[in-house]
Amino acid sequence: MHRTLKEATASPPKANRRMQQQAFDRFRREYNEVRPHQALALETPASVYSNSPRPFPAACPSRSTTRP
Repeated sequence: MHRTLKEATASPPKANRRMQQQAFDRFRREYNEVRPHQALALETPASVYSNSPRPFPAACPSRSTTRP
């Protein structure tokens, strides 16, 4: 996957950060919404994804930085 990502988006690198981000966005869209994955019985990740039923807190709990 990393070689495919590099070949599709960074070889050669784009002229500026905006164009580079657009290349990453196109790759992500194709990888998740168009390209079938063998590990998913030739489905796309987007077609089999479902949101987690677990609720997430509105804010992250604070962490103690001291050790006992």
